[in-house]
Amino acid sequence: MTAYDPGFVDRVRPGDVVVGGRNFGYGHPHYPPMVALRNLGIAAVLAESFSPGFWRGETYNGVPLLTVPGVSSAVGVGDALEVDWRAARVVLPGRGATLEGTPPTERVRSIIAAGGSLPLLLAEHRRAPAHQPSR
Repeated sequence: MTAYDPGFVDRVRPGDVVVGGRNFGYGHPHYPPMVALRNLGIAAVLAESFSPGFWRGETYNGVPLLTVPGVSSAVGVGDALEVDWRAARVVLPGRGATLEGTPPTERVRSIIAAGGSLPLLLAEHRRAPAHQPSR
């Protein structure tokens, strides 16, 4: 990240959002950068589109990802954003603009709310009735 934006690590705060372009996360998966972003408190990633493997992996890890056409050209570094994740709506108060994206499915919302696929599956397993062996 320092090659792209040397001041990023000094500016980023918990709750910030990363904005990307097309096919965000494309290429050989490098998980440490996303672990680092989660540890910095990045709240979500908004992008024009996501690499399918990246999308699956980060959704599995509980990272909110929104596909929002036009987001990379509409948002500048440091812009304040209001993100309605369920509706996939991004409001840019300082620019008087609203962007509409692709809302997450109910299952994806459940995964994110649980903090990832593993916590969701464990919670679902705990709620499931005990299996009774058949005679």
